[in-house]
Amino acid sequence: MPPPSPLRILVVEGNNRAYNVEKVKWGGASTAEHYVAVLESLGEGAQCSIVRPADADETGLPATTALTDFHGIAWTGSGLNIYNAEPAAMRQVDLARAAIAARVPVFGSCWGLQVATVATGGTVRRNPRGREIGIARRILRHGEGLDHPLFAGKPQAFDAIGVHLDEVETRPPGMVVLAANAMSDVQAAVIRDAAGNDLFWGVQYHPEYGLKDVAATMRRNGHALIADGLFADRAGLERYAADLKTLDADPGRRDLAWQYGIDATVLDPALRYAELRNWLRSLRGR
Repeated sequence: MPPPSPLRILVVEGNNRAYNVEKVKWGGASTAEHYVAVLESLGEGAQCSIVRPADADETGLPATTALTDFHGIAWTGSGLNIYNAEPAAMRQVDLARAAIAARVPVFGSCWGLQVATVATGGTVRRNPRGREIGIARRILRHGEGLDHPLFAGKPQAFDAIGVHLDEVETRPPGMVVLAANAMSDVQAAVIRDAAGNDLFWGVQYHPEYGLKDVAATMRRNGHALIADGLFADRAGLERYAADLKTLDADPGRRDLAWQYGIDATVLDPALRYAELRNWLRSLRGR
C-alpha cells in the first residue's frame, strides 16, 4: 500500500486565545499557527488542521472529521501547568487519552509530553532544578535513544531550544526515556502499548522553535526571569533577546554564536527540526 499523500496532521493548540494574543504582542507567533508552518515546511507533505481545546468555545474537531481521519497528531507547547488541573488542561488530557486509545500516532513538544504523561498515568511537577529557558544544554541520548528513529541524523549529545518550568515526575506505564540532561531526566521519551508499539513520541524541548521565538518568550516573561536571577535587570534581558533575534536572522554571525555558545544543533534547521521530520517520515513508514 503506498504511503499517504498528503499526510493529514491535527495540530493541538496548547494555549488559549488570550495567551496567544500576548505572545504576538511581545514579538512571538501564535503557537499552533507557528507549529503548522514548520510542519508544512519540512517537505514531507504535511497538511495540517488545528484544534483548540484550551478555549472552551473551540474544543471540537474540524467539521465532519474524527481523530482516526488523521495520520498523526502534533501537540504544541503551552504556558499552562498541568498539575493545576484547570479545565483548559484537563480537556487536553482527555483528548490525548482518546488519541492514544484510538492508536493515532502523537508527537508532543514540551507541554505535549507532559499532557501525554498525565493521560497515560504519570505525573508532572514543577522542576526542583529550576527553569530551563533559552538553550537546553548537552541533551544526551542514551539506552534506546541511541538507535531510535526519533533521532535519525542527530548527534548523541546536542543542544536544543528549551522553555519549561515543569517536568515529568512519575513515568507512566510504557514510557521509555530516550534522552536526558542535567536539568531534566526526561528530555525525550516514547510511550508504548503492552505489545511494545510506539504510540507517542515526545521531547521536553522545542524543536519547532527558532531563536527569535525564545527571545520573544524571554521578553514576555522578563519579570520572572529577573526574579529567578537569570538576568540582573531588564536591560540585560533585552540585550540578550536582541542578540538572539539577530543570530536567528543571520546564523552566520560567528561572534554571537561563540559569545553565547550556540552551535549547529540549534542554528542548523536540518538538525533543529530533525525530530519533527523524523516523526513525519515514520508516519509514511520510512
